[in-house]
Amino acid sequence: MICLQVDAKDGDIHTLMYAYQIRTAILLAKTVNVIGNTGFMIFFEDYFNSLTHIQKVKFLLRSTDASDLETVAYYEDYIKAHKDFAKMKHPPRDLFIAFKRMENTMDKVVDEWKDNLLEGIKNLGLKDLFLLHQKDVFVASTYTIEENRDDDVFKSKGKLITHQIPKDTARKSVWMMPIAFCNNETFGQNLVLDIETENNEPYFIEAFKLPNVNKLSLTEIKSIKNQFAAPLQQFNEAVDNWATQCYEGSGKEIFKHTIAPLLPLVKETIDVNLILQHLSNVDKNTLNHTIYFGEVSPVHILKWHLLQNFITQEEYEDYINQYQLKNPHTVPIMLFSGLNKFDIINKKTEENVEEFEVKSVKKFIDID
Repeated sequence: MICLQVDAKDGDIHTLMYAYQIRTAILLAKTVNVIGNTGFMIFFEDYFNSLTHIQKVKFLLRSTDASDLETVAYYEDYIKAHKDFAKMKHPPRDLFIAFKRMENTMDKVVDEWKDNLLEGIKNLGLKDLFLLHQKDVFVASTYTIEENRDDDVFKSKGKLITHQIPKDTARKSVWMMPIAFCNNETFGQNLVLDIETENNEPYFIEAFKLPNVNKLSLTEIKSIKNQFAAPLQQFNEAVDNWATQCYEGSGKEIFKHTIAPLLPLVKETIDVNLILQHLSNVDKNTLNHTIYFGEVSPVHILKWHLLQNFITQEEYEDYINQYQLKNPHTVPIMLFSGLNKFDIINKKTEENVEEFEVKSVKKFIDID
């Protein structure tokens, strides 16, 4: 199974929900592609440490609110001074010493900013996910921002939303979505929970429930994944086949005859896992999440990303016109619900998140 998560920094879904989705995918899937604000936070430290001193300062400048004129001017003046100094072949000794002191001061500013951001990322359970990636617990890919931004995925979001990237997995990926995806603006009432329906309405079928996997340690995640590998191999292969068929037209019949019969096995494998049993027992006050599988139209994906400010109205209309020229197909979805029941919800309904407060780090991330 190949899972894909796409989230925008200006969306209204709490990052903890996305962290939950990623951790669930790591337990079940062989490949997890994470694109957008959450993915950037996972890989942030590794990326940021690869930058030069002045690139880090420019990064801080881009991440500063434009209304903070004093801070913007501080970074801009420093960048100009640094550039002017670099042009000097033989600067006077006193100027050289003064510049190095200024550079050391800026290093402290950069380090403090980075440490504050990383603390927020850690509290969201995202920093640990990079460690799992490093240990080859799961294969992950994301898109980073180079200084010239030539490979910025947000400059290629049309290819992403029209399933042309990530390369090699685009038309095999199961998109992960929070329950807020099922809102009136995106679906109206055009949604069913019955695979036996004879029309082409989008559907979601309940698969299994999970406790709060955001509270699992790295060791526990790795252990559960190893325990799931053998009993869920057939399910993973079936999902791969179903997803491929979705992008070729419709996977409904494949789902009905190969996925649905395996769901009781998946549920049993999860229910008998001792680590997850223990988590459920010690964390009874946290609402379990119910995971659904289903299919939607590509138009529903576009509508969702329009609501999440990932694309503009003009881009939405352009993409719709592109789809009208292509063969119809569906998009496989893994849906996460923390609600007590499945229902079409109002866009303003907030997804259930952890009870503890987490300082937002979204304002520091600029990936447009």
